[in-house]
Amino acid sequence: MILYHGTSVINALSIMNNGFNLDKCGSNWGNTYGKGIYFTPNYETARFYAGNEGIVIKVNIKINGQQLKKYYSPNSKNKPKIEHGKNALISVDNDEYLVVNFID
Repeated sequence: MILYHGTSVINALSIMNNGFNLDKCGSNWGNTYGKGIYFTPNYETARFYAGNEGIVIKVNIKINGQQLKKYYSPNSKNKPKIEHGKNALISVDNDEYLVVNFID
């Protein structure tokens, strides 16, 4: 599945040189549905998160995701958890994919 990740130039260079680092999750925008790396199938959404000076990275990821049934706010105490055998949460509107591990 083709997805996009918007980030700063510095982070993009790190990602291109070292790959995505799950240990750095949650240090910026990545907290809405929990700690993970956020992607979107919508280029314009990724462009928004990249900001005026940022970069959009296009990736092809194998998603075995769990579809969210309702919206969870960043302040929600009952954030969803990834089910066994899944690697992502997919938002209700299919615009945000929270990847918590990568499938080879």
